[in-house]
Amino acid sequence: MKMCFLKKASACLCLAAMLVGGMGAAEAGAQEERVMDWKRMEIKDFPMMQEDGGGTLLFSDSPEYVRENGILYSDVVSGRVRLYYYHVNDTKKPKQIVALAENVTGKFNTIEIQQGVISGPSDDYCKVGKGSQELYYGRPQTDTEFFVSKKTKLLDRRMAERVVNKDELICGIYDFTAEQPVRISVLAYPEGTDPVEFLKKAESHKKDHVMLRGTYREAERTLRAEHPYDPAKDGTAGFLLADGVVDVFKTGVDAMDGSQVTDVGNYGVNYHIDIPTTGEGRFRCYLRPMGGAYAGFMTVRADNAPAVHHPVPSATMVFGDEESRKEGAAEEEYLGAFEAGQHLHVEFSPPGASNLPVQIVFVPEE
Repeated sequence: MKMCFLKKASACLCLAAMLVGGMGAAEAGAQEERVMDWKRMEIKDFPMMQEDGGGTLLFSDSPEYVRENGILYSDVVSGRVRLYYYHVNDTKKPKQIVALAENVTGKFNTIEIQQGVISGPSDDYCKVGKGSQELYYGRPQTDTEFFVSKKTKLLDRRMAERVVNKDELICGIYDFTAEQPVRISVLAYPEGTDPVEFLKKAESHKKDHVMLRGTYREAERTLRAEHPYDPAKDGTAGFLLADGVVDVFKTGVDAMDGSQVTDVGNYGVNYHIDIPTTGEGRFRCYLRPMGGAYAGFMTVRADNAPAVHHPVPSATMVFGDEESRKEGAAEEEYLGAFEAGQHLHVEFSPPGASNLPVQIVFVPEE
């Protein structure tokens, strides 16, 4: 997975998110401007329990840099599925990169797409990765496609509208349900060619050194606090996401060569983070980039209030890298202030083009 790469300056995708926890605009602004001196703070480990579930993840990003046309990844799946594809055109000629669905049973088959987003193409990789998250958590409109016999179709007609030029990245995220087994193939082909016809003669690509592509079971991860967070007792505390040690990486199989693979970074995995709190007083919640350049999106909900959408970071496109530090970017993203006793629900997924891990931190207010 390529880290954020900017060929040109770009503005942040979103306005700063609204804050939760009953704060007024003036108070919220004051809280946001507070500079945290993390080097002087002791952050206790806040223990979380992990449980995986949900459907199958198809992850196509190897070869990440596409130099030849052909099949980038392919596997047969059924039931609940998430397709996550992430590819750069590493040639001088325009390409199109799409996902095709082939009904392999000969029986009547239905595919229902619950969510489907395409970000890019663009040579601003941070913008593509962050944009895919913003679109995904925006809950796109449901679409339904019907497949009969052995007909092969584009998973989404919009895919054929995107032309990927030299050095541009395209990223797609699709949640769907297949009633019968269906073969999903991610295909790179010359601009203007019929993808269904091209697939019939297309050769399969070998994966590159990144070796993340594969089929992974259980694309949803739930993290639950082992005990309610108490500002007075727990103090400043936090936990890591996608570090590979505490929050382990998913393992799966590359269906094209049979090898065992590891999703280093857990890209394509959707996190549901559940944190009850107790006691008295207020506390603030932050996200810190711990692995380098980071540009993503997430939602935070307190009790039964509507979820608040947070571009991360909100003030700039990216933070966590040396260049953004020199430009004065913050070392954290403020996610809101809350009353002890509220129940927090966070939804998060590691964004393409960003580095992991990240850390969620709770800080009691004085």
